[in-house]
Amino acid sequence: AHKILIDILVHEQNFFISLEYCLEHLGETIGCHFQRGKTGMKVAAFLSIQQMKKRKSILSNEEIDDLPMMTEPTRLFGIELMQTATLSAFYAGEPILMLNVLTRRIQWSLKYGFHPSLGSAYATMAAVFMHVIGDWGRGRRMAEAAVHVGQ
Repeated sequence: AHKILIDILVHEQNFFISLEYCLEHLGETIGCHFQRGKTGMKVAAFLSIQQMKKRKSILSNEEIDDLPMMTEPTRLFGIELMQTATLSAFYAGEPILMLNVLTRRIQWSLKYGFHPSLGSAYATMAAVFMHVIGDWGRGRRMAEAAVHVGQ
């Protein structure tokens, strides 16, 4: 029922409602909360980017191939909600929130197992690192990982 409602909201371009619905269920159902408010979101985005730079967030092809599949139903539901929240945040004009959700998607795949959406998360983060942050090397490595996930 959740998936059908989210699909209807996105199809009808109700991105604000879709975003709120996804974030509400991520918080209440899964315990995956996101900072709200301009300052909180900016701090969370800064910290997320710093974590992405410090830890091994860009996996090699072999490490990607060795990730176990994400199979736990609650985690699968969470990552699907995050996929929709990423898109909805973008179209709702919430780029900082989009970045926070996006980095969480990557963190979840590294922690809980491979999900096919890892490729699109890496591809989007590649664009952020290249065109927003100016870190072309990290962006290129993320883009290469995205291509590998898609194969």
